[in-house]
Amino acid sequence: MTTLRIDHITGYATVQDHGRPGQAHLSIPPSGAFDRAAHDFANRLVGNREEAATVELTRATVSFTIDTDAMIAVTGAPVSIVIDGRQREEHRAILVPAGTAVLVATQHLGMRSYLAVRGGIASEPVLGSRAYDELSRIGTPPLENGSLLPVGGDAHDTPAVARQVASGANVAPSVTLHVHRGPRWGHCRNSADLLDYDYVVTASLNRIGIRLQGKPIHWNTEERLPSEGVLTGSIQIAADGMPLIFGPDHPTTGGYPVIAIVDERALGTVAQLAPGTMVRFSQFHR
Repeated sequence: MTTLRIDHITGYATVQDHGRPGQAHLSIPPSGAFDRAAHDFANRLVGNREEAATVELTRATVSFTIDTDAMIAVTGAPVSIVIDGRQREEHRAILVPAGTAVLVATQHLGMRSYLAVRGGIASEPVLGSRAYDELSRIGTPPLENGSLLPVGGDAHDTPAVARQVASGANVAPSVTLHVHRGPRWGHCRNSADLLDYDYVVTASLNRIGIRLQGKPIHWNTEERLPSEGVLTGSIQIAADGMPLIFGPDHPTTGGYPVIAIVDERALGTVAQLAPGTMVRFSQFHR
């Protein structure tokens, strides 16, 4: 079987696919690629099924080799791609000769890039998925120097030979996220302030959630709610009044009020939120 070897890595990188949806009743988060559009796009470029596993690079720089001729593509947040000393383009299927050194380096714009290999990453699935779940710590472990990733047979189409338009990666310094009112909109006395003030992404962020800083949202009572189900994109108000946006590895229940939920079509933008990004929320109207 074809093998991808991680020769050196700095930063954080995990294997991701379409995750483990539909298992919240077992307290298992959905997981999977945070920026689904960028993940799927990378797979389409190399002719994989969209659900094939890729490597999600979170502001990571990685050098690797593949022991047979291979086809790769990188999408999402901007990166530099150098193959055998030659600069190559993102958003394009690239042929990599066997044993050739590949360097993918973060440009510190946005947060997440996706490396697809034709055939898909074929690490051992756990509960039906190869995705690493940062909360439960199940799935393929985060990559480190010397990690070996088998490449499988998930290719089902011919690779794209021309450069394609980038998909899913919004790396702007300020963004507007469309939201729907959540089940506990009325639990806070100034919920409407969420839509009237700008918030800033803090350095406290991962695949579980993204903490924001800005105008506090005040609970109507100091009592905690009974735990209830939450979704990816839920905006929960912590005890200090600051919003937190849940990512794909979020806990399946929570006792803080969820006053809004990011529209599903904006989750790719959430995946790229970097510390210091200005966020404004806008209520979505159908």
